[in-house]
Amino acid sequence: CLTSPSSSLSPARGSLRPRASTTNERSSRGSTGKRGPRLQSSPPSSESRALFGIEGTPGSKLHPSRFGTVPSEFPKAMGTDLVELTRRWTGVSVTPYARSAEPFVCGMFAAMFAGTCTHPIDLAKVRLQLHAVEHAKAVEAGLAQTAAPRPNILTVLSATVRQGGPVAIYDGVTACWGRQAVYGTARLGLNMSFSEKLAERNNCHATYLPFHLKALSGMASGSIAVCLGTPFDVALVRMQSDSMKPPAERRNYSSVVDALAQVKRQEGLGALYTGLAPNILRGMAMNVGGLSCYDQAKQLTMGWFGDTDPSKVSLATQFTSATIAGFAAAALSLPCDLVKSRLQDMKPLSDGSMPYRGIADCASKVLRNEGVLAFWTGFGPYWTRLAPQSTIILLTIEAIRPAYRTAFRIEA
Repeated sequence: CLTSPSSSLSPARGSLRPRASTTNERSSRGSTGKRGPRLQSSPPSSESRALFGIEGTPGSKLHPSRFGTVPSEFPKAMGTDLVELTRRWTGVSVTPYARSAEPFVCGMFAAMFAGTCTHPIDLAKVRLQLHAVEHAKAVEAGLAQTAAPRPNILTVLSATVRQGGPVAIYDGVTACWGRQAVYGTARLGLNMSFSEKLAERNNCHATYLPFHLKALSGMASGSIAVCLGTPFDVALVRMQSDSMKPPAERRNYSSVVDALAQVKRQEGLGALYTGLAPNILRGMAMNVGGLSCYDQAKQLTMGWFGDTDPSKVSLATQFTSATIAGFAAAALSLPCDLVKSRLQDMKPLSDGSMPYRGIADCASKVLRNEGVLAFWTGFGPYWTRLAPQSTIILLTIEAIRPAYRTAFRIEA
């Protein structure tokens, strides 16, 4: 028998579909829980038809002519021509904005990637710097012998793995990411921007700038970046050194956000900028040694490997220049880094006073109690981290920059 048009039963396979159910039928179906007839799909709207080239008039907002001369060019325009697509939709070219953002975007990705790769070495460096302080506390509490051998990078990392497992060498990595996203981006982006402006004024490539202008660019960008990134640096030092302390004295931060929130709540906003002054000195020394000296070393070593274009140097030139720059950055910035680490990690003594009153007091106590060479404690891991970090940053920037410029139509 034939199925009635008003029947609530589904039609047999291959038969015509019944009409769409009415409002009363839908409400009845909702109350009984029975499944009614399938609804017919509504025809595409005029905007949808115009978008895919079915209909529309030239010049309309969704006509395919806004993406290409024929509808078949629409997928190509959507997938490959980011600048043209943005211009046709907004009427504004993004290329000038992308050109200004290039140093910061490339610098951010390079800094975060390099920071992740070298984080275990940085953790060992911080713990070596704080070892003398923590060991003195352990001796006072009767938990350690007075004459203990000074650890090195391997013993620190092996002890860290024994205590917390392999993942422990990445303690504080979230603070590292936050620090590099702010400090690393600003340090690299501002230095590249300043160097390009100085090169334009001097009508030369940034590599051939006089060294005093390279140093000026490095110091300016380093000091500004430190002012932005010091809160993350405080969190990083505390998270890296927390497991060195007795269980009762540990802060047990769960993440960089938790660390920043707890420091602000328990110690005040000013505690997030503890060690700002030595950190500024360290940032200036780091940029002069790591970036300014890199450009200077590249200018000197290009002739060794037959390079003539400073924008397209060989890997040999890059590795050699990065190694020289890493050594210079470590030698210049490590004393400031040690003072900064101790100021940022200090806690009140039993009488309520702080161990150090400032940069000068900290430096004088280190010199008097530990000797002048103590300022370069951890030089091995510090240089071991800076050399590959500089190389990774520079190679990553060189890899990202061509793709970025191609996507946004930026001329070299």
